[in-house]
Amino acid sequence: MTDEAGITRSVLSEQVKGRLLQAILDGRYPPGARIVETRVAKEFGTSQAPVREALRDLEALGVVETAPFKGARVRQPSIDELLEAFEVRAILEGHGAVLASENIGRDEIDRLAELTREMQ
Repeated sequence: MTDEAGITRSVLSEQVKGRLLQAILDGRYPPGARIVETRVAKEFGTSQAPVREALRDLEALGVVETAPFKGARVRQPSIDELLEAFEVRAILEGHGAVLASENIGRDEIDRLAELTREMQ
């Protein structure tokens, strides 16, 4: 196998991972839903190898879980994991707001005031 072929397959598995992740986030694959490699490969027009690699990556991210002879399923996050995610998100969004406020210009302030008036 050449380096070029390895890169192509790697890129393909990344594309499959991205499309699968988007399908999970969109609710096409809800928590507990089974993800069948052969169906995904057929849907995306690829072999099972990049699908398998994508599922391994998604498992490492904690998005799916696999079991021998049962395949892959979308993982249901626990209440503690969800609470932690909300806490992290609140911290990041708060920090983003601070950074934005330090760099906002007069035009942006005027536009925000206009939008606020429209919402009222």
